[in-house]
Amino acid sequence: MNKQTFEQNDLFFTKNIVNPLYNNIWLIGSIKTKNAILIDAPSDICNIKKFLIKNHEWNINAIFITHNHYDHIDGLKDIISLLDKEIEIWIGKKDSVKLKELEINPKYIKYYENSKQ
Repeated sequence: MNKQTFEQNDLFFTKNIVNPLYNNIWLIGSIKTKNAILIDAPSDICNIKKFLIKNHEWNINAIFITHNHYDHIDGLKDIISLLDKEIEIWIGKKDSVKLKELEINPKYIKYYENSKQ
């Protein structure tokens, strides 16, 4: 796992490169409140679990999916299980069909508009 961390004002960004496809998973949060979101959910649960353990002080309250390619979404169910709490999943309306395949509870799905598939 390759990790890069940046801080600016109250924002904390950490990027981790995971899996053989070198996908990124981002944690973005407020340094003051410790509230954070994850960006994307690649399917490298072993490295993502290590990443979440190292960043246990962050209150991850949402996962934002940039698009529905398998290498950005297939780890979603495992990440939700690791976090072991109710969490909002933000995804573009046009990309949301993949969530049905992953059996994600629709109660937690929030949509943003995306103009292109």
